[in-house]
Amino acid sequence: MSLSTDSLKGKVCVVTGAAKSIGLGIATKYAEQGAKVALIDIDPLVEKSAAELVTKGLAAKSYILNITDRDAVLACFEQIVNDLGDIYALVNNAGVVEPIQAAELAETLGIKVYTIGVGTKGEAPVPVTDPFSGKQVVQWMPVNIDEETLQKVADLTHGKYFRATDTDSLQNIYEEIDALEKTKVEAQHYTDYRELAVQPYRAGLINVPPLLLVAFGLLLARFVLEQTWLRELN
Repeated sequence: MSLSTDSLKGKVCVVTGAAKSIGLGIATKYAEQGAKVALIDIDPLVEKSAAELVTKGLAAKSYILNITDRDAVLACFEQIVNDLGDIYALVNNAGVVEPIQAAELAETLGIKVYTIGVGTKGEAPVPVTDPFSGKQVVQWMPVNIDEETLQKVADLTHGKYFRATDTDSLQNIYEEIDALEKTKVEAQHYTDYRELAVQPYRAGLINVPPLLLVAFGLLLARFVLEQTWLRELN
């Protein structure tokens, strides 16, 4: 399940551990949906990954960062805000920063975090690879949602915790978050003005000459008629 294209257009999404694999996949998906993506990783490969997204016409920028360095993280996120704008979404794929520590960093930067607990408690079917046959099989695995931590992260950052049990409720949550957090996007509009008096234009399949030329042609026709046929009639 993912955010709709309209909800991500022009928004700033930050993905850690984004040099390759799952992190890069998440960053790519966000960028394809119109987001401006900041790819963070300690691996310099992140620069190449971001550059490849840019060559595809997507909005992406790389940042080399050791996310265990608190001061460096603060400086990096401040730079992201300066480069791309206010942060809309953060995906911590690096797996090093604890959720509460990440929330404290976000609160320091004035970033609200809206957390979502997705799924139902109990068991859920999960695709796994059979070690003997190498085939994909489905196994029922226990599902646990750490709602206490999610609530604490939201509280620390002055955000809000949501609970989604199906696709419809998740979409409603996204719409509520969109209503709570608006991002200003500047757009330039151009109007094409034509001087029909001096410029030709197209009306359906017909090319219409400039109006001045048409008027001149009518005056000329009137003059010729007055000097010839109409004169004889008079």
